[in-house]
Amino acid sequence: MADDGMSDEERAAYDAARDLIAEVMRAGGTEISVNADRFRALTRIPDAIAGLGTLTFLDLDNTRITDLSPIRGLTGLRELHIGRTGVTDLTPIRGLTGLERLSFDETGVTDLAPIGGLRALQTLALDQTGITDLSPVRSLTALRQLSLNQTGITDLTPI
Repeated sequence: MADDGMSDEERAAYDAARDLIAEVMRAGGTEISVNADRFRALTRIPDAIAGLGTLTFLDLDNTRITDLSPIRGLTGLRELHIGRTGVTDLTPIRGLTGLERLSFDETGVTDLAPIGGLRALQTLALDQTGITDLSPVRSLTALRQLSLNQTGITDLTPI
């Protein structure tokens, strides 16, 4: 274990993600995907990601991420994938009003209220989550595609 409480596996994944962020910054890139084996143990998003104001695509699927706070300022983000992660709270992304596509399949998310203001959202995937209330979706006037397989949703009147 390192002094920061990360296991060697978690540290390796974190360092790889930090290096990828630095590489994307140097290249002026707009997309990051950590959906690969070397990132599976990633438990924290490196703070350096906050410096990528031009980022439009972020794929954190299949990691151990639980906290989305480091991406709260990425207002240029258009597409975010956080499926099969440890994320339970969408509050940190409530200000990402340019988001057009959001997927958080197979997460512990149970509350859609934080995304009720994401009016640019066109695609929303929340399969296999604990979501039971679609009321916040009512305000998502740009929404064209909604996937809610294997949820506890019984009332579809909000859509």
